[in-house]
Amino acid sequence: MLFKTTFFISVFSGLVVGYNSNIISGAILFISRQFHFQTNNTEDIISAALWGGLIAVIFANIIADFLGRKPTLIFSIFLILIGPIMSVFESQFWSFELGRGILGLGLGLSSIIVPLYLVEVTPALYRGKILAAGSGSFMTGCLFSNVIEIAFSKKSDWKIMLLIGSFLAFIELIALFFIPNSPMDKIKKPHIPWKNFISYPGIRLTLLVGLAVGIMEKATGIGTVSYYAPILIEQAGIADPVYALIASLFISLVGILTAIYVTVIIDKVGRKPLLQFGLKLMFVSLLTAGIGFLLPSHVLSSFFVMASLFIYSASFNVSLGTLVWVLIPEVFPAHYRAKGISLILMLTWASNALISQCFLSLIDILGDAGLFFLFAAITLASYAFVKKYVRETCAQELNSTTR
Repeated sequence: MLFKTTFFISVFSGLVVGYNSNIISGAILFISRQFHFQTNNTEDIISAALWGGLIAVIFANIIADFLGRKPTLIFSIFLILIGPIMSVFESQFWSFELGRGILGLGLGLSSIIVPLYLVEVTPALYRGKILAAGSGSFMTGCLFSNVIEIAFSKKSDWKIMLLIGSFLAFIELIALFFIPNSPMDKIKKPHIPWKNFISYPGIRLTLLVGLAVGIMEKATGIGTVSYYAPILIEQAGIADPVYALIASLFISLVGILTAIYVTVIIDKVGRKPLLQFGLKLMFVSLLTAGIGFLLPSHVLSSFFVMASLFIYSASFNVSLGTLVWVLIPEVFPAHYRAKGISLILMLTWASNALISQCFLSLIDILGDAGLFFLFAAITLASYAFVKKYVRETCAQELNSTTR
């Protein structure tokens, strides 16, 4: 029964977060054209959710310890429910910004509380599978959003696209009232000053590794590739927005298939080998994508970029996309877990927000090829760091991984 409950939470939370995170990538094509938004308006709307998420993760550990895991999880999904409704309420720039900000608060809070809850209620024997299933369902949510984007693209009905995200959140919200509380909710959490947190044996290296790996997930380009995939595909030579959305759908499909595969093998192969393998492929795919944008032929350029994005999506989900949120909750001891995850996510959301806020502007400065070469260099540095500093946490008890 516990396995089924945790599996449902992991899968459905991933579905809700994946859909609501990714749907804007297609909807923004129609929103921008309807309201004649400039580049900076598009960046502001997309990044508003990321800044909202950053605010949420700053206070997430306080909320999670004060309210408890289950109430915080319910609150996060409630915010995800009302965010899209606010975005379509007035259909003006301020309502987009407000709605996206509220959605971001829910997404940010959920990104901490879901793995925190699951790692505390799931036995070590199948903990990796449960946490990895959330990453697979996140990609399923992205894929579903691509299907919805295509289905409503002819009518340019972006409002329905966004409101379906609220409907999914409503379903999960009802189900969450019936899940058990985390065992940590029964334990009085001591107030731990940051000074004591940093001085805990082994925590500094753990924190360094967690911060680095968390930032890697965003700094290697996945946020921008996800949010701007249709725009990138258009710039590579596929001018029809419907075809661009279809291509984006197949990229998501590749991602979900690899995430499912990782869910099956993660507790057998281990975390670190998969991280290293995926980062190697990510480096190659980002490099070839950059080369693709330099090719003179539109047909050849489109082929190179599309093939590279497919490989990138697969390799990311073999490594950082799935394993970061398995690895990070596992490395912190119980009383320090919420604070540690919160700090790491605060910096990862900040890096993701900054990159997404400036992405189109960076393309104007560096060009498509230059930006992908930059992501490739960051990925190569990430591989070197993982190889030297990241330790295996597979099947280890939660309090033993920092020793």
